[in-house]
Amino acid sequence: MGKKKNQQKKTFEHKQKVYVQNTINTTVNKRTFFDSGSRTFQKAILFLISVLIYSATVNFDYTLDDTLMITENNFTKQGFSGIKNIMTNDALAGFLGKGKNLLPGGRYRPLSHVLFAMEYEIFGLKKLDTIKNPDPQQQALRLQREKLMKITGHSINVILYALLVVLIYTVLLRLFKNREKPQWYTSISFIASLLFAVHPLHTEITCNIKNVDEIMSMMGSMAVLYFLLKYYDTRKIWLLFLTTLIFLLAILSKEDSLTFLAVVPLTFFVFTNANIKEHFVLFSPLLLGLILYFFIRYQALGFIINNEVINDELLNNPFVNTTFTQKLATVIYTWGIYLKLLFIPYPLTHDYYPYHIEITNFSNPLVILSALTWLFLIIYALINLKRKNIISYGILFFLITFSISSNLVINIGTFMNERFVFIPSLGFTIIISYLITEKLSYVINKNKYPVAAISTIVIIITLIFSIQTYARSFTWKDDYTLFTTDVKTSSNSAKCNVSAGGMIYHRALKESDMNKRNIMFNQAINYLEKGVRIHPTYIAGWLELGNVYLDAKRYSDAKAAYEKVLNINPKHPNALNNMLVLAQRTAIDSNYSYSNKVYLTLLKYKPHDKDYLYSLASNMLELHRIDTCKVILEEIIKQDSLYYKAYFKLGELYGRYMGNLTLSEEYFLKAYQLNQKDPSVLENLGIVYGLNKKYSLSIEFLNKALMYDPDNPRIYINLANTYYQMNNPVKAKEYIEKSKKLKEK
Repeated sequence: MGKKKNQQKKTFEHKQKVYVQNTINTTVNKRTFFDSGSRTFQKAILFLISVLIYSATVNFDYTLDDTLMITENNFTKQGFSGIKNIMTNDALAGFLGKGKNLLPGGRYRPLSHVLFAMEYEIFGLKKLDTIKNPDPQQQALRLQREKLMKITGHSINVILYALLVVLIYTVLLRLFKNREKPQWYTSISFIASLLFAVHPLHTEITCNIKNVDEIMSMMGSMAVLYFLLKYYDTRKIWLLFLTTLIFLLAILSKEDSLTFLAVVPLTFFVFTNANIKEHFVLFSPLLLGLILYFFIRYQALGFIINNEVINDELLNNPFVNTTFTQKLATVIYTWGIYLKLLFIPYPLTHDYYPYHIEITNFSNPLVILSALTWLFLIIYALINLKRKNIISYGILFFLITFSISSNLVINIGTFMNERFVFIPSLGFTIIISYLITEKLSYVINKNKYPVAAISTIVIIITLIFSIQTYARSFTWKDDYTLFTTDVKTSSNSAKCNVSAGGMIYHRALKESDMNKRNIMFNQAINYLEKGVRIHPTYIAGWLELGNVYLDAKRYSDAKAAYEKVLNINPKHPNALNNMLVLAQRTAIDSNYSYSNKVYLTLLKYKPHDKDYLYSLASNMLELHRIDTCKVILEEIIKQDSLYYKAYFKLGELYGRYMGNLTLSEEYFLKAYQLNQKDPSVLENLGIVYGLNKKYSLSIEFLNKALMYDPDNPRIYINLANTYYQMNNPVKAKEYIEKSKKLKEK
């Protein structure tokens, strides 16, 4: 039975070769533009398809890490002059500060960063940033320039992606030259390139400007293959030197290109008859490029590889609370998800942070299934590699290029990400196109090459993928759309819930309709509360949640949220500052008792903070707790005899609440001696002098107060009162009119 099947297979292959040759002979005399063999036309088709499915992205905003690398990056904002810093620092240093390294291995990817700096300079944003107080026209110009830079950034991504697809096709044409079909649209090379172009997993790469580093890295890697193949065919030595330069640039774009140190020998083993000496020659320019890269990296960072994670924050190290067995099981589980997404890329999300992927173990059937599947694929690839099997090549291409992002060798800081299989997915599309053109075709029709059937299958897959990719690209319109869409998929991700909640909160602040604003506040609170439930020590989540509570006037909840942060980090500046805002806000609402409660909490973390004590004393005064206020102020003076605000408040206490104008004047004068530019001190001195009938001094100090606070209508009223006391109603009326005009503004 087996012999009969083998014979049928050989017969089919023979008939297929005859059919192909006859078709080629026939088409020699019947050429049209579509079957003329014009590689330019075929590449144009791939280029246009790649551009069209991402055409909408050119009008999109920055998303995710775009601002981190562009508008909020100090090195980028220096334009051309920032290139030196970019080339000599970690990729995150321009945002986090020099010497900061939150992720293992470091991130040295300067080429794309240099591109951003050049754009920043060319579009004039660097120059516009130097304007300290821009007028409305300058602000509008800056927004216009930034919009143009966004359009340019997205356009570059799309064009480079389309060129990458063309380059992939060019390389595959050379690799599969012996398997080409007269109908180019049914060949392995074209189908693999087409499926790569439209695969929905690539939306993150193309839509997120920052990910141009991934595209540049793969372009460089494929160019390395192309020029080495050219050298193999032509033996022109200069191609080896060119390869060294391109490989260096590829790695400087992103470290993923390092995997081509293994991909290149694999490719030449499968697709050529290169001997050991030739393999050595072909590998030598890669080795030289590698040495140059590590030299440059060491000069820039001072280390080659640093696997130490600076802190144990869950969002930087998702395996921080796991055993080795749990980590391994979870990693293998994610490999199964990657495999599923290659075949069925739905649903997609930008966020696979804890705990969108749950920590698991080897009792999970899906872990066992994933492990067995990958074990089978690896064994199959190794067994059939000697036969130069195409499926083996595709599997090994995937595994080699995926290894650097697999979480097995280096902890990449998250469970997984769709962009991590960008380069590896080419191995997948090669396998699929091979199965369609050379295996499935045999099943469909054993007599001749089924062009129509293959074309139909490819068109269906292409249409499904293209529609999904085009639709998915709109999710990347802006951060608000991205986070609020993907949180429905990544519903158990702490980061995505907090990001979605934060986006809704900040949009709510711009909403004038109070009912809509409150509805949005509640939506934001729901997401943020879920985020911190998932990750109880998520500082950014607690801070944002506290801010929403504060604006929603849920003051007790806001205080509790900020205290959560301070319990984790007692010196956290944002938590202390936001708690202070809460104390001030409740005081403005005349809720002095609760404001005092907040100040007393703040004093637990900064027990000798004079500003906190001063504000506490001010609240006590408003509550008519005169003796307590006096004790606090005197304690402040004991700590710091130069703290003028304490003298000022004592002056207010004796004047307004105790009717002792002599002591009030004395304390206001002490405050004035320490700070002669505070308008409140000057104004109150003027009032006291007026009450003491020292009118010339009253007018003198009130006018001094106006010098530092010219738009304060209350000072004008006090001046008017003084002039009334001096029997000068004309002058008094003049100042009353000035006060009215200020109030009308």
